[in-house]
Amino acid sequence: MSSTLQHWKQTGRLCVHKQNNNVMILNVLILFIKAVNKLAEIMNRKGAAPHGQRGKVSESDMRKKEKECRKLEQELKQVRIYL
Repeated sequence: MSSTLQHWKQTGRLCVHKQNNNVMILNVLILFIKAVNKLAEIMNRKGAAPHGQRGKVSESDMRKKEKECRKLEQELKQVRIYL
């Protein structure tokens, strides 16, 4: 009888640890999503170029930014799959 009681206590502890881990994972994912969204917001701002260079973005810089955006969007989609 006591072994059954010990089993239930251990199972309960494992459930609590699992819930705590799930909460921590969700918090990390939320922070990650917020960071990605903030980065996308900053990258999409108009007039983010230094003074005197507004509207003058080289093609190579534009391609790099587009590539980085695609990469971040892909990572975000992968994170959303896990949610």
